[in-house]
Amino acid sequence: MKIISLSLIQILIFVKMIFPGSFSEKKIFTLEFDGAPDIYSFLFDKTSGNYCYVYQISNENKQFIISNKSLSLKYDYIIVNEILFDAKGNYFAVSGNYKADYGSDNYFLIINGKEVFNSNYIESYSAFIGKDGKYNFIFKENDKFYLGKIDPEGNLTKSGSYDKIKPLYRDSVNLLSEGDTENYFFDKYFYTKNGSRGFIVINNGIASLKFGDEEINTGFTDINETSITNDKAGKLTFIAKKNGLFFESPGNEFVNAGNHEYNSFYSVSPPIYFDDNNIPFYMAADSLADGVMNYYMVKGNQRMPAYFNNIPLKFISFVNDNIKISDDKLCYIGIEDVIIPSDNTNSEFQESNDYFQKYYYVKGENAYELGYNLSGIIKGNENKMLYTGIADLSKKEALIMESNGESRIILSEGNYDAVYNFGYTPSGEVYYTGETFLDSAKGKPASSTLFVGNTMLGKYDYVLTQGVNRNYSVLKFDSKGNFAYAASPLNNEKNLIEIYINGVRLPAPDKTPGDIKQFNSVLNLLFDKNDKLFYIAEFKPDDKNFIYQCFIDNKSTGESYESTGKIEYEESSNSVSFYAVRDKSIYLVNIAL
Repeated sequence: MKIISLSLIQILIFVKMIFPGSFSEKKIFTLEFDGAPDIYSFLFDKTSGNYCYVYQISNENKQFIISNKSLSLKYDYIIVNEILFDAKGNYFAVSGNYKADYGSDNYFLIINGKEVFNSNYIESYSAFIGKDGKYNFIFKENDKFYLGKIDPEGNLTKSGSYDKIKPLYRDSVNLLSEGDTENYFFDKYFYTKNGSRGFIVINNGIASLKFGDEEINTGFTDINETSITNDKAGKLTFIAKKNGLFFESPGNEFVNAGNHEYNSFYSVSPPIYFDDNNIPFYMAADSLADGVMNYYMVKGNQRMPAYFNNIPLKFISFVNDNIKISDDKLCYIGIEDVIIPSDNTNSEFQESNDYFQKYYYVKGENAYELGYNLSGIIKGNENKMLYTGIADLSKKEALIMESNGESRIILSEGNYDAVYNFGYTPSGEVYYTGETFLDSAKGKPASSTLFVGNTMLGKYDYVLTQGVNRNYSVLKFDSKGNFAYAASPLNNEKNLIEIYINGVRLPAPDKTPGDIKQFNSVLNLLFDKNDKLFYIAEFKPDDKNFIYQCFIDNKSTGESYESTGKIEYEESSNSVSFYAVRDKSIYLVNIAL
């Protein structure tokens, strides 16, 4: 193995020691009760300047909302991440109290600190602010469900009653194919083209689709709320059943596209795909025994068999986000159970069998081996797939492998207990860490060895994953192919962290809080669009306290914080923003890089 090395002069040239871009912080909240502010109990509406802070009374196990509107009453729980602001900064929150008769008038709707409505169930996770500025939500009174709308003054209107209401979710095909990872978890609900949110409403055993005031009676008993999509002709397509509810009455599930109902199967699973002729592809299954399923793909009404060496395969599952149509053939990854019986002939104790999952890439009806117990699959250029797993059960080595579907190559040696943190560099090279687990009996310490291509960069106690905007990886690249990472040096008893550029340690910054030159941790490491290096360093001056500072090209912005929250990087303005705590106050920090 070759070790990359750079001179100290090269590193200092690479890290441009210039004064950072513009820096601003704005105090937006001060906690006037006991304790330090918790960033993750705070929500801020940047448009109006209004905020909500859910304060926990430790000796009472009660919570209440502090806002610049007013204080709320005390409750047993308030879900801070489900509080919504309207366009004018009014906030809507759902709270609850635990009672002996749990479920009876247990939920409360709060608007600007005032309790305006209570019910035995209010669904806050699917609530939303409509175009008219009203808070829309599902609630329950006695045994019936309703769709409610309420304005900031507390005026409530409600729909007719239903036996069950479910929000409609966007199908995972659209979520994944758009590549909108930032909004993956937030904009997950199904809307019509005119912007109406969709719901499934069930009354007297019949399911309907409800979009605004429009209600479409399907005649089916239930609809899978995660399956709805549009076919290539724009017709609503979903998975339904005619005998009871999903998860309660198994069997007789089918795909319905427009007015066309396809054959039923014991189980049908989303997502639904379409070929160029608008024929749906989807996953179905038979029940072989209690808890034992045989999965297969279906085209229209036709089962799609899969063969490996002319032997038919029985799958237990599929990798949903790797299904596609190529050369007019369905391509997917199927998973098969493999059981290795234990050898108890010479054993005093009965040993259990070994269980593995074998992965196949299927194109049309032909299956190709990928490996056993695969990790998440990363897609590369030219239909390549990068993954870790076991290639040979007789060796059970943890390896990193690459496949184009029909052929596989092994990219690592089997010297490690596991392979983690893998991916492609911008130039197409593969990087990964080989993990050695602690084995005290053999005197073997834990370690993490980082590779880029065939080059070993070094061995560390561990390497930290870094990222912003849900773009997480161990290596961060600039536009020229240079990369940075944060790792703990080998045999480092204090678990201190250092930053490395192309495998060479970055010198400690000149100015740090209390002149502490060692990082306790490094957060949010990134290169901006102009190749400046940004990170937040955590310092530990004593056993109880932490200090956080921001650095641009290894130069501190100068301000210290007791904690920092989720960071956002805006490429168009080339700036980062986040919330931070100092001296009982929360600040909104903006740094133009």
